[in-house]
Amino acid sequence: MADIDDLRPYDGPLEELAGLTRRRIAVVKDPAGRTSLVRPDSVIVEFAGDEADHVAAVLGQPGMEVLGRFQPPAGGGAVGARDLSVDVGPDGRSIDPARRLASQLRGAGLRVQPNHVFLADGVAGHFGLLGAHAIGGTPGVSPPVELASTARPAVAPRRLATRLDLRGHRRPHVLVLDTGLRTKDGRPEHEELTNCAIHADWLNRADTGRFDDEDEADDDHRGQLDVQAGHGTFISGLVRQRCPDAVVHHSGVLTSYGDGDHASITHAIDRALRRRPEGYDVVVMALGTYAVGDDVTVMGQLVDRLLRQSVVVASAGNDATSRPYYPAALPGVIGVGALGQAGRAAFSNFGPWIDACAPGIDVVSTFFCDFDDHRPGQRGVDRYRGWAAWSGTSFAAPHVGAAIAQELYLGGGTAADAWSRLTAGARFRLPELGQVFN
Repeated sequence: MADIDDLRPYDGPLEELAGLTRRRIAVVKDPAGRTSLVRPDSVIVEFAGDEADHVAAVLGQPGMEVLGRFQPPAGGGAVGARDLSVDVGPDGRSIDPARRLASQLRGAGLRVQPNHVFLADGVAGHFGLLGAHAIGGTPGVSPPVELASTARPAVAPRRLATRLDLRGHRRPHVLVLDTGLRTKDGRPEHEELTNCAIHADWLNRADTGRFDDEDEADDDHRGQLDVQAGHGTFISGLVRQRCPDAVVHHSGVLTSYGDGDHASITHAIDRALRRRPEGYDVVVMALGTYAVGDDVTVMGQLVDRLLRQSVVVASAGNDATSRPYYPAALPGVIGVGALGQAGRAAFSNFGPWIDACAPGIDVVSTFFCDFDDHRPGQRGVDRYRGWAAWSGTSFAAPHVGAAIAQELYLGGGTAADAWSRLTAGARFRLPELGQVFN
């Protein structure tokens, strides 16, 4: 188990990391010198089924906040916790609040881990931490740089697949765990996303910088597109282009700035499984983290709950490194890298833990339908009218997930059966990138 007491603050320059501090993200190093991201003021509590009442009592004390809804599965689980009385400080280096909280909870007999931060691909490279033990990367962007989206306006594809509506064929259900979906008047904003389900408990928070089901363009009202705004809407369009008969569901896990954590993912999965107890055929997770000491116990438990019923597809990360990136590197998860014109995209992670790859450069998909982006220092305005082009392994992963959904729709069986059919026989593969989907 990862021990928060073994972590040390990142000791490099932090001039580029003001954005991390504002979003309650601390950069830490484990005893091996590998860099990771954690929340400086919260932790994850693990427990077995017979410990749930005790955990609830400890976390129900005054001044303690449970991150999410405490409804553990019968076999136990994990939940995030934060001490509302602590101040994380201004410089983003200290994780002392999380250490003190961990000590307090351990004193009450609880098992505690760091609350890892998960990022949408293309966020962390803005923070100047690239290197041998990089924690993130952004295609085409070199730090330091003003935090800004790398999406660009685009025109609609010339041809879009239409629904087949095959008699006797069950429509596959795809769950997207991401920034949510852009809606208007209780419906998907984009006219091509009518296959997206809007659930009765749609979560739309008013507070800036919180994850929810609504994909916000400008959460802080600066007149500028947030750095990962539209990520979930974009991914929904990629699924729709490859498998138009799929029903796409959303459970928000990332903010419009691209950050989430173990606590938000736990909450999102719980909400998704309550909405649809029979589960989902394919789950797309275009996000990831480098775990402290490569300890992924909590993430493994979360994904195991999904793997009982689903095929989970995850992006491999944009750091041009072979360091395992989670959840893509978890056993049973289909990790997806990105292709460029001549093979592996220069930014794509690689390694034996990657199972498949798909195009990831200048991918075009659905986006905000009416947003004008006024970027500081930029001449003119970027006008988004429904479509954008974006690069990253984030956009290779839904291509593969949708291919599985389409094979399931056409050939029947389970999503696992569909994956087996797609990977059977002599198909083209690339070293350390897996099977090619193009």
